[in-house]
Amino acid sequence: REKSDDDDALRLVLSRNARMHSDASVANGRNFLVRENDIFVSTYPKSGTTWMQFVAHNIRLLRENQFADEEKAMNFNEITEKVPWDILAEDCRTVGTIGGFQDLRAGQSKTDPKNGLRLYKSHESVETIAKRKEGMARYIIVVRNPEDVFHSFHQFLPAYCGIDPNEISAEVFCEAIFAGASHSGQYWEWNMNWFKFAEKHKERVLMVCFEDMKEDLSTVIRKVARFMGEDYVAISDLKEMCRRGSFEYMREHKTKFDDHFVRNKVKNQMGIPNDAPEFLVG
Repeated sequence: REKSDDDDALRLVLSRNARMHSDASVANGRNFLVRENDIFVSTYPKSGTTWMQFVAHNIRLLRENQFADEEKAMNFNEITEKVPWDILAEDCRTVGTIGGFQDLRAGQSKTDPKNGLRLYKSHESVETIAKRKEGMARYIIVVRNPEDVFHSFHQFLPAYCGIDPNEISAEVFCEAIFAGASHSGQYWEWNMNWFKFAEKHKERVLMVCFEDMKEDLSTVIRKVARFMGEDYVAISDLKEMCRRGSFEYMREHKTKFDDHFVRNKVKNQMGIPNDAPEFLVG
């Protein structure tokens, strides 16, 4: 392949990706009034976002006595319907509707709509993520080996934008994305700024390693549960959370974790043609 071919494909990916979020939806996600007990699952893209969304959602279900019945607990179409993406929620919300998970100001808890835990997905930097004026919400930050982030992102983003990942060489993609072409900015800066923020606000920020989730998910679940206010998780519940949080279980239920909810909502505004290569992830 000629480098010019890679550059053309990359320009198309970046152009479509730039149209993924409308200005109004981004502004809504960065400026809505958060509550002190709101929790954001915030990661640089491809660092374990979906996995942690599901873990946090299951802990919330446990807190609300909704976890035991697996059929009811798994009664959702795609995880982002339960843990909305902050800067894309407005683009995903049905026009004219008030309430529901894509209305960032609405309650999410069935048992306590006004004060119950609300969970949000985010890839925002520490500078742009929504915060309370009087203080801040709480943030679960997942970090991952940058080499693995890169390879995962290289396979994901072009395909999400309707381009075969093989159309862009690893070198060209790396130079552009890790240098800051991603909406989330430069990889190293994103993570370092969150690390510095976490050092100053330890009671408000929990940093988790993707590799620790792979090695010992039960310990990570306990840490996340304590951070979310659930000090005790029964052994039976912990084992069940690990089972449902396993790669095998999530692959078995892959359509619940494949990001199709958001992509189907924004595909047209991104300019992705109907005959683009099929998008498969999860």
